[in-house]
Amino acid sequence: MRVFLLTISFVFFYWNSFAQKEKVDQLIQKGIEIRYTSVDSAHYFIDQAEQAAKASGLFTDFEAQILLHRAGNNYVAGRYVASMGDYKKAYTLLENTINQKTDLIRAMNGLGLIELAQHNYQSAVNYWEKCLALSYEVQDSVSMIRTHFNLGLGLSELERFPEAIEQLEKAIKMSVETSDNIHGMMATNRLAYIHYQLNDLEHASQLYQQVLRQAIESNYWELSFANTGMAEILIKKEAWQQAVTFGEQGYINAKLVGAFWDKQRASAVLTQVYEQLGQYAKALEFAKINKQMGDSLYSREKATEINFLKLQLANSENLKLNQEKTSIQKQNNLYSLITWILVIFIAILVIGAWIIISKNQQKSKLNSDLAKANMILEDQKQQIELQNTSLNDINQAKNKLFSILSHDLRAPLSSIKQFMELEQQNVFSEDDKQRGKDMLYQQVVHTERMLNNLLDWSRSQLEGLQTSPSSVDIKEEMSSIIQRFDYQIQLKQIVIRHAKENIPNCWVDKNQLRIVLQNVFHNAIKFSPFNEEIRIRYTNKNNHIAIHIQNFGQPLSEKNRKLLESNIHPSQSTPGTANEAGSGLGLFLVKQFIQANAGSLKVKSSLDSGTTFIIGLPIASNVTHQKNASEKPAWQNVQA
Repeated sequence: MRVFLLTISFVFFYWNSFAQKEKVDQLIQKGIEIRYTSVDSAHYFIDQAEQAAKASGLFTDFEAQILLHRAGNNYVAGRYVASMGDYKKAYTLLENTINQKTDLIRAMNGLGLIELAQHNYQSAVNYWEKCLALSYEVQDSVSMIRTHFNLGLGLSELERFPEAIEQLEKAIKMSVETSDNIHGMMATNRLAYIHYQLNDLEHASQLYQQVLRQAIESNYWELSFANTGMAEILIKKEAWQQAVTFGEQGYINAKLVGAFWDKQRASAVLTQVYEQLGQYAKALEFAKINKQMGDSLYSREKATEINFLKLQLANSENLKLNQEKTSIQKQNNLYSLITWILVIFIAILVIGAWIIISKNQQKSKLNSDLAKANMILEDQKQQIELQNTSLNDINQAKNKLFSILSHDLRAPLSSIKQFMELEQQNVFSEDDKQRGKDMLYQQVVHTERMLNNLLDWSRSQLEGLQTSPSSVDIKEEMSSIIQRFDYQIQLKQIVIRHAKENIPNCWVDKNQLRIVLQNVFHNAIKFSPFNEEIRIRYTNKNNHIAIHIQNFGQPLSEKNRKLLESNIHPSQSTPGTANEAGSGLGLFLVKQFIQANAGSLKVKSSLDSGTTFIIGLPIASNVTHQKNASEKPAWQNVQA
């Protein structure tokens, strides 16, 4: 009976362990299957697999796999810093293993892809050369094909074309032998692009046509690459109409997978073709799409560069602190040793009073040096605390900005998607379509303005808010801004009263002034009721110019008014009188640029007179070179 119970217990334990492993494997497989269609969902399944592995005590068995799949998800999503961190953790776990060399190859391949994304092409090639040697060692055909392809990609970026062609041809040959159609088409596409770069158009065309014949309908990524590549070849041959057909198909394929780089490439081709065919409206349409894709790629690249810089800075600071700690410890040990030697020496040499006095003097000097060292350390500690406080404030502001941005970007994109889905179902009448298009246009304009503000803010943070002031006619710049918002003014039937007093020029960075005036004037339009007016006037007081921009909408609360005048955090945006949306980022930029130009911002608001923004700037003729640009000017008390 006891043997039977032990047998039952063993079978139950084995079955339960097998079931838990099966569950973790299934969750990981689900994440892999949807990585290129829904990376957020793929991330969810990997997190669930990690929790299941920890709960069942199997985390050690699956830790490397989970890290590798999470790193792959982060790479697809463009989160290169997080991806590199996970790949490096996996690489550290697997570096000295014997039975998990295939996973080690994947980790090294991933690190190479991160280096490629950061344009460190030689570093990427170095990783992949090690991967290739290890792949042949374990005879892993999938790893061999993937690494040959990656090497071809890296070498082509280094313009080492003969070597790149050799690697890609090996990948194609091995993919045919193993029926790996996916990597075969990827390598064929890249080989075609190299021949295109070498102006071997016929060879490139044959390779692209081969991909188009072999690709299954769902492989939109490679179909997009091949169709757009054919369009590029036809442009060189000046076969414009055929280029349109391939370019349009390439753009459609790219949209289906949401590939920014492929959409940018296809839209650039279509812009050129339609311009040559004289279809300027279509050319302009795709030029706008190309710019939008370029801006998105630029934002991602800049965000990635900023995160890498922060990571490097943190590592540098940690290294510096460790070195300082080691140095201080050595110094303290030295002081302790000297103190003990002195004590022993004084205890032994009590022969004469002059020896005791001499040693006491030496001890006093050492204590004084130690006190000075402690004071220096205390000063350094305070400086580090001040730096940490400043960095926390900046980080909180950044987090709030990107929280606002992510919230405000989802809404217009969701509206556009819903409208297009309903339009495809023929739900709308013609009038409904026109109204919907007008609404979508306003959302796109708002989103574009918000992205421009974010890019301006990001650029100012990277460049340290550098200004190039000059003598500027503020009346002329204000008139130009008013003309730029003519559509919004007519839409709300607003009357603009611009009193152009005879005032001198101001001393300010012209580009930053335009951003300030554009955002403040847009804010005035946003909160003006229909059929109202906006008043703009100037005052010259205390040898400085102040521009007053007044609207007659609902007044601000005292709390919101003070928040607008602060220059630390962005304010929370509220809907306008026509339900115009905003992010609060524009006025945050206004406050930063005004401060950088030694200016001031005052906000007055009351029930009778609405809300007035008063922007103060120095007069050009009275400007003197100030070493401290942040010094508070005496004219900040400008009144309406």
